Amino acid sequence: MDFLEVSTGFPSQQDAAYVARSVIHTRLAVAARVEGPVLSMGWRDGTLVEAEEWRLLLTVQAERFDQLAAYIIRRHPRPDPQVVAVPLRRHVGVEAAEPAPSGGVPL
Repeated sequence: MDFLEVSTGFPSQQDAAYVARSVIHTRLAVAARVEGPVLSMGWRDGTLVEAEEWRLLLTVQAERFDQLAAYIIRRHPRPDPQVVAVPLRRHVGVEAAEPAPSGGVPL
């Protein structure tokens, strides 16, 4: 079974915690973590914007990502939230202990 780590930011801890609880209760995600506050920076409409936000990290089965992303977007207070997913690798510690090709750093 393949898993993803999904992240998105919320303007308040309450918003992030609400979505975290709801995706766990509905079993869209297998784990949730709210971190923050964090300082986010980025360009919006040609202006550099800095804002404090709360980061929501979720672990989800890969085949459920589209359903989870749609759920987050429908409940997010921002009109265009960024929802990012990265694959989680199993046995990362074991793989990282193996020599890297050409003297590089193991991924």
